[in-house]
Amino acid sequence: MISLYSNTSVTEVVDLDAAGGIVRKLEDPVQKDSVTVPDGGYTVVRFTADNPGWWLMHCHLSFHSELGMVALLHVGETTDLPAVPPGFPTCGSFMPSL
Repeated sequence: MISLYSNTSVTEVVDLDAAGGIVRKLEDPVQKDSVTVPDGGYTVVRFTADNPGWWLMHCHLSFHSELGMVALLHVGETTDLPAVPPGFPTCGSFMPSL
């Protein structure tokens, strides 16, 4: 594995990739539901978005969301979503049973 640092330029990364120095496992990749993002860094995630809806990508530390470390992913179109079930509560109509 190669480590890149904050002083690595885009040109160096492009050259490294062109030389085959960035390995991608596109066939039978590892399946994960969480990844590590280094402090001050980033992680590249490649995935198939085939489940329509709105998905929250976030850190497990809630205060990180307050700092902006959160993303909302919109997959598909509204027409791709299943129909709302009959009698499903809507905003303002839900009254919990006490």
